[in-house]
Amino acid sequence: MAAQAPRRDQGQEWRLAGEIRGSATGPESHSPPDPLEMGERHFPPFGEIEPSEWVKGLKKGSRRPQSLKKIGVVNEIGSLRRGDNHKNFSSRRSAITPAGPACFPINLFPERAARGFPENAMPPSRWASFAAEAAVPEQLVPYVRAVSDLEPLECGGFLAWRSGPALVLVGHDAGLKQGGTEQVCSRPEAARLDAAVGEASSLPGIESLTVLAPFRPDAAPEWAVSTKPDAYWGIPLPTDAADMAYGQKLRNQLRRARRDILIAREGWKPDHAELVEQYIRSRPFAPGTRHLFRHIGPYVEAVPDALLFAARDCEGALQGFAVGDYTALGTVFYLFAFRAPESPPGTADALLDALAAEGIRRGHTLLNLGLGINPGIVFFKRKWNATILRPHVETSWAVQRPQEAGLLGSLKKLFGM
Repeated sequence: MAAQAPRRDQGQEWRLAGEIRGSATGPESHSPPDPLEMGERHFPPFGEIEPSEWVKGLKKGSRRPQSLKKIGVVNEIGSLRRGDNHKNFSSRRSAITPAGPACFPINLFPERAARGFPENAMPPSRWASFAAEAAVPEQLVPYVRAVSDLEPLECGGFLAWRSGPALVLVGHDAGLKQGGTEQVCSRPEAARLDAAVGEASSLPGIESLTVLAPFRPDAAPEWAVSTKPDAYWGIPLPTDAADMAYGQKLRNQLRRARRDILIAREGWKPDHAELVEQYIRSRPFAPGTRHLFRHIGPYVEAVPDALLFAARDCEGALQGFAVGDYTALGTVFYLFAFRAPESPPGTADALLDALAAEGIRRGHTLLNLGLGINPGIVFFKRKWNATILRPHVETSWAVQRPQEAGLLGSLKKLFGM
């Protein structure tokens, strides 16, 4: 099936977590269409460029948003390389929950153990703690490690990710407690976040720092660049799937889709990969984006609680698939969704419905639908009666003040200003 590029009037502008998720917005529309023309990525990777290139730009004094919008997280791009046997990652730790055992990979990538643990590095025994209480996808340790070569650190009680000279500090408090929009003004954790920022900045070899948090940290220097505020959206999960609060329009879409497709859990298959490749071919994606998409399969295979739901027609042809992460004890994360260009209406909704039902079956109480991203994506979330869980802003800066060019910069350097 030939790839069909999404129309730009669909309101589906992709953005990266490294893009700080605030710059891409589609055109306003009174009735935004389904944002899943072919695919949707709610939780993208951290970055599109190498940390060394990003830092190099900062050292030159660049303050351009396009330089700072990209968090370098893939210094050695890709830990799951061709030839890895993803079935061998079987060392796990179990945490018994009301819904049953939840498995956390403890030695997901054994080859990294030989490197030892640098300063502030987290031993595997701490991974399960952060993953079990994850409130944002960057706290899902197995997910991040499956799609990148980052090493987890702990700074001031917060999870951080390091790749060479670049460090990403995840400044969201873990757990089910959500701040809502009020978290922008009420910031009791601000002092603790600032202390973590100071600790992260002082680590040897760190040249650039990015903080993902509900607000811009007070410790950020004046040359730091913050993105346009966004927010995570989600819906509470009832104890019974029959109690899901659907509007009439959504009920009609689900009923129509179920006449044409069958939803089932599947392992990663060649036609899943081909659907992803169709979408990659449809647009000139940056290397980091292509890298993430091509690691969805290894991620699903390596992480026990990453589940893939596929939609197939009566002839068995793949019409779409979605991936949810159930690693956290209380929150389900809606990570990826892809849909064939000619898939029946309501396919994306039927996939999300199956993903939510699995969370209810496991005893989860919250479904995190990701960031707002653009009006089309927000429309999709609101159709599901989603509300804002917590605000989100990303702030990036070079640890050392960028040098100013010209006479003024020389005078400041001369007089120690």
